[in-house]
Amino acid sequence: MSKVRVALIGCTPLGIAVGSALRQAFPEAEIVGHDRDAAAMQRAEASGAIHKRTWNIPAASEGASAIFIFGSEAELRLVLDAIREDVAPGALVVRVGGSLQQALALARERLPGTASFFATQLVRSPVAAEMSLQQAVWAVAPRAGTSEASVEQFLALVRALGAVPVLVDPQEGDGMRLAAELLPLMLSAAWMRAVSEDPAWRERQWMAGADAVLFTLALEQDIEDALARLFAAPEVAVHWLNQVMLACMTLRDALSSANAEAVRAWLQEAQARRAQWLSEWRKGRAEPGEPSKLPQPSLLSMFLGERLATRLLTRRHS
Repeated sequence: MSKVRVALIGCTPLGIAVGSALRQAFPEAEIVGHDRDAAAMQRAEASGAIHKRTWNIPAASEGASAIFIFGSEAELRLVLDAIREDVAPGALVVRVGGSLQQALALARERLPGTASFFATQLVRSPVAAEMSLQQAVWAVAPRAGTSEASVEQFLALVRALGAVPVLVDPQEGDGMRLAAELLPLMLSAAWMRAVSEDPAWRERQWMAGADAVLFTLALEQDIEDALARLFAAPEVAVHWLNQVMLACMTLRDALSSANAEAVRAWLQEAQARRAQWLSEWRKGRAEPGEPSKLPQPSLLSMFLGERLATRLLTRRHS
């Protein structure tokens, strides 16, 4: 019996994390990686996230039971066009990252209606090991028309990798992720422009060191990809910028009036909310109710064989 194949298209750090989790959960599956960047494929292979690499997208996805797609929106278009004619019946096509709404729209345009497509966003725990998917939140938006059996299979796969699947509304999911991912970019850019436009910046720049570099790491992301996401929902971006400006104005007014107590309370409240947020992550997010029963045959059966799949499910829910 030949190995079940999983295609990993885009050997990004997140792709490597998913590949590593897949290899651990399904040691009998063959994971094939593709990336236009040779160094990225080499890193994925060296880390053990993939078994082998290929330069050809159709070759990577041919006969795959699951296809995970990472990278920018432009790369998503290329991948969907490349696999459109070769998606195996029953295969799960999973977009990880980016705009849920845009991914669903592209899938409607570029994939046959019979393909089971999922737009997803994977949020790793800020308190877990860097490459671990344990207790990560995996937001899932299935394409309209995707069968209930396929949805259950993908949710089971997510659980097997140690993550918590959450079915989300695509618009709401995009709005929250925009705040979490693109606000840091906009705030970093605002800080960089503000300090560098000061006439004394030429000399003062030497006082901005490692801490400032950490604060501005968001500026290293792909600007064109960020622009596409911002203008996919500009009203959402404006909403969050307004909220940040209101918070800054509150602090400004307290400083202008020399109200040290108000400034202290403003900072302490932010500290308390951050501590509560991290505490919730440490406790982990529980799924509402019991996980649904898997349809037969399940995706786990497809990967491991019926007996091993039953053993894994029994162990996970005991």
